[in-house]
Amino acid sequence: MASSPQRGRPRLNAARTTFVGDNGQPLRGPYTSTEWTAAAPYDQIARVKELGFNAVHLYAECFDPRYPAPGSKAPGYAVNEIDKIVERTRELGLYLVITIGNGANNGNHNAQWARDFWKFYAPRYAKETHVLYEIHNEPVAWGPPYSSSTANPPGAVDMEIDVYRIIRTYAPETPVLLFSYAVFGGKGGAAEALKDIRAFNKAVFGNENAVWTNEAVAFHGYAGWQETTIAVEELLKAGYPCFMTEYAGGAWGSGMGGLDVELTYELERLGVSWLTFQYIPPTGVSDDVTKPEYFSALVENSGLSWTPDYGNWPAARGVYGNGGLARETATWINNFLTGTTRIEAEDFDWGGNGVSYYDTDSVNVGGQYRPDEGVDIEKTSDTGGGYNVGWISEGEWLEYTIRVRNPGYYNLSLRVAGISGSRVQVSFGNQDKTGVWELPATGGFQTWTTATRQVFLGAGLQKLRINALSGGFNLNWIELSPILEHHHHHH
Repeated sequence: MASSPQRGRPRLNAARTTFVGDNGQPLRGPYTSTEWTAAAPYDQIARVKELGFNAVHLYAECFDPRYPAPGSKAPGYAVNEIDKIVERTRELGLYLVITIGNGANNGNHNAQWARDFWKFYAPRYAKETHVLYEIHNEPVAWGPPYSSSTANPPGAVDMEIDVYRIIRTYAPETPVLLFSYAVFGGKGGAAEALKDIRAFNKAVFGNENAVWTNEAVAFHGYAGWQETTIAVEELLKAGYPCFMTEYAGGAWGSGMGGLDVELTYELERLGVSWLTFQYIPPTGVSDDVTKPEYFSALVENSGLSWTPDYGNWPAARGVYGNGGLARETATWINNFLTGTTRIEAEDFDWGGNGVSYYDTDSVNVGGQYRPDEGVDIEKTSDTGGGYNVGWISEGEWLEYTIRVRNPGYYNLSLRVAGISGSRVQVSFGNQDKTGVWELPATGGFQTWTTATRQVFLGAGLQKLRINALSGGFNLNWIELSPILEHHHHHH
């Protein structure tokens, strides 16, 4: 296979939310390490291009807390392996984010080691236009403000300032990612990060409100997807670009759970680049990104999509209507899970035949709505008017990306009409939730009734799929409502 050209420098996008590639696409990728092991082989790095990625995160070397004491390990020890990763990503047309790893010393740093690392590496890859520099992985336990006298350990902002100046001396054009907060959450977290940003700006640019041109805040997802999203939104509002450089499913400390689908959905919505904590084989301390259960199946079952630089996965698809955002289920009000979510059948996901629906003929019979899609849509005779999907026959299916805010038992209702009894099967996130469901015969295609089944739904982004096992029937809408149980719910 012919090698791809070296990528042009990443730049901040027009919205100033993040760094994007030379084609304007956000950077997305898994990680690899040369801290203790040999560089990942070329063919394994190449495989990430088939997984929708255009970037790689490299934990280059692990700092030694005892440096420069006798017997400590000096920076530069993995140069031969790092060179290989730089070369392989260049040849493959991938971006590369290089950082200092922590080993068993997360939430810590050695300022002298960091300075000497960048004195060694900043000039070495300065002309490599596909490379970005991330100053230091998780240098403080665990979040902002690093500038506080009670930060553990203190002095990280001074270290960032020193390193930034070193990088700019040797690599004036390389994008720089700052801080790399492990836990970055809520409006409070954003306010604390702004203290660090202002201290950095004042020292480096002489103006605490400096506008960045080639910098962004790196952060990790260990405050959980909801709190992290709020913090990122606040920082973007304040005008500072962001870049997610490590996160995984499962709460802080609970072990790995593959891709964090919920946070990925939010980062895509906000236009923020992301590097996930699944590794390129053969080695890593988390999950193998090439195993579907840790990455590709999670993307597919949730309906996540983005535009890949290489290949045609993930398939282009998305929510139709609703501002392109997944329709959400019930929320807690006064300790009751309440609220009915109605999805109009004709608002199936966009993406086309075989991706977001399957229709046995390519024509929209009826043609009353979304005429360019193959699904058959007509004006409805049901109360409330609007449209319904008609002429549903055996083997056809429809998909809707939803987000279940809270797990639990729900009533799943289908508004149907048909002469003879039809059968459907409904799955959520690729899991069968109904088995074979016999729909009632209503006596005619203009006579409507509501069929209801109880289903248990897990939380999160997921594709709802209605499979027609035998036709023919019409479908007007789908409803999900929580089965009302009183809960002592703690926010």
